[in-house]
Amino acid sequence: MALEFDGTSQGRIISQVSGLPIYNNGEGGNKYSVCGWVKGNAQEDRRIYGERGNASANPMFAIGSGLTNTSKIRMYIRNNSGGAICEKESNTNVFNNSWHHFCWIDNNGTAELYIDGVKDETDFAYNRGTLTLDVSTIACLYRFDYFTSYFEGQIFDIRCYNRCLTANEIAEIYHKRGADKIWHGLVGRWRLDELSSGTPCPLLLDSMDSTTGWGTIDGSVSVNSSTYVQGSAALNMTKTNTEILWSHLYRNISSTNLLNQTIKLWVYIKDSTTLSKINRIALSLGKDFDNRFMKKFYDLSVGWNDLSAHIDDFEVFAGSPDKTNVTFISISLVTEDESYTVDVGDVIYDFYRAGNYPYSGSYQNIDLSGNGNHGTPYNFPTYQDSPHRLRRGVLIS
Repeated sequence: MALEFDGTSQGRIISQVSGLPIYNNGEGGNKYSVCGWVKGNAQEDRRIYGERGNASANPMFAIGSGLTNTSKIRMYIRNNSGGAICEKESNTNVFNNSWHHFCWIDNNGTAELYIDGVKDETDFAYNRGTLTLDVSTIACLYRFDYFTSYFEGQIFDIRCYNRCLTANEIAEIYHKRGADKIWHGLVGRWRLDELSSGTPCPLLLDSMDSTTGWGTIDGSVSVNSSTYVQGSAALNMTKTNTEILWSHLYRNISSTNLLNQTIKLWVYIKDSTTLSKINRIALSLGKDFDNRFMKKFYDLSVGWNDLSAHIDDFEVFAGSPDKTNVTFISISLVTEDESYTVDVGDVIYDFYRAGNYPYSGSYQNIDLSGNGNHGTPYNFPTYQDSPHRLRRGVLIS
């Protein structure tokens, strides 16, 4: 299971404060590779992996999303004087809510980018400079004493090599999904498949495999056994009332303490016609409709949407709800116009989860101590089967 990041300062951050930056610590001082898996929607200037200096000019080496085209992957390198010496975007779309593998190879400025095992058509060669780098980060960018450019999406198996990988080695890493044996020169690896305390969202609030316990307002609910993410089915949600904007799906649950939890729900949107009708999806937690927290999600897309937010990012919508005693959950679909209806199969919901991530208010770090699964870089071979498997050529968790 890959780790998920919510794109905010309250999101999970992985940082290695010293020791790893390899831009000038590769083979011969100037040869290295960085690769990994990423899944996310189009987003502007968000970081997957970065190395940053503490100097006032902010030298930087960063891999992230694009500026001119937010669906592309962007390479950005800035020298000690603050000038950009490499600022190029891929020809290939990477941020389209599907899993993609990237591999950046830098041979003293003769650089190449591979996407899904194939070399990108973009010319990435640049005039290399010597940078003073101190900090390595994943899913964000370190800037002096704070973090920024938070990534939203999922990241899995980030690796740093102190040499240039060959095309055959990149293909092996891509096709074997972590079950490869490309160890030579591996100086840093984060599998990002688990936290020290377990899986990212272990607490199941509802599996959504049946309609049992669920009630509706201004809509109907039914089982969908063909389109789902987890378990054996998911729930179709309709909107039938043409005189109001919303429909609600709700149920009571056993008393649950959601303090310091991140809440997660999958929402499927059938097509662009359905998407054009929807203004937002809102998640509610609390005692009942009159006492609840709410989080509204506007940035939706066709297909499965992975909606997640920390409980501290939920607003008090009504009454006096208690995070430590949640007995009610609901999902609200809000349309752009009252007259819009949503038919069976147009919008599908699947599993409602929560996970306990430490939360410090401004940002949080995942513990980097450990054996390499979620931990610090290591300098010796480790071979473990990937938690991902191929199903009809698609990477799945």
